[in-house]
Amino acid sequence: MSAHDLSARTVLVAGGTGNVGEGIVRALLTSGARVVVPSARPGRLAELRELLGAERAARLELVDHPYESFDDAAALADRLADHGLTDAVAAIGGWHQGEHVWELTEETWRRDFLSTVTTHVALARAFVRALPADGSYTFITGTASVEAVATAGPVSMAGAAQLMLRQVVSAEAAGSPRAVSLVLGPIVSRSRPQGKKEWLTADQAGEAVAHVVATPGLRDETIAAPTVDALEGLLGATA
Repeated sequence: MSAHDLSARTVLVAGGTGNVGEGIVRALLTSGARVVVPSARPGRLAELRELLGAERAARLELVDHPYESFDDAAALADRLADHGLTDAVAAIGGWHQGEHVWELTEETWRRDFLSTVTTHVALARAFVRALPADGSYTFITGTASVEAVATAGPVSMAGAAQLMLRQVVSAEAAGSPRAVSLVLGPIVSRSRPQGKKEWLTADQAGEAVAHVVATPGLRDETIAAPTVDALEGLLGATA
């Protein structure tokens, strides 16, 4: 059971087929939301539907469509214009570690920084103004965005850029819709089933997102929920 009733919300989850995205989608569906997940990889969409099960999938719409470029994201927004989207979640980006700055290849830089940041900007450009005044746009990033991780420079820098993107969106949209950065720590997921006891699971990360979507008082700010204790504090402070 969910602590929130999101039955009146329709939420776009970009990155919903990923390991953390799966937990976000599940939590939103459990809260009663209708969830739209785009991806240019049909196999990943089919896998997500199977993982969520028939009951949850009844409120899930899977859209075979890319969104990594400005043009692709704009075309996706046009395609979804009549879907009544109320909220959006951008859970984009992965983890890569192993090279010092002086060892970086251009391929790594383009993949871990340029591609990630471009996708976030493309999605914000396409969807922020498509949401209603009482909507929300949530940027998901990791603790590497606020604390540099050696040999993961492009990931840290991309995360920092995402945090500033949220601030820019907040300044330009003036709270309509509200924009929130949610900073998460390492996540226990299907691809990484083992972890420290204080790490969030993918479903707990989803619970944090559902809470942001359901709580109008959380607006235009950066919220840190890197651990189980931090998540409990967030849920308790804004209950």
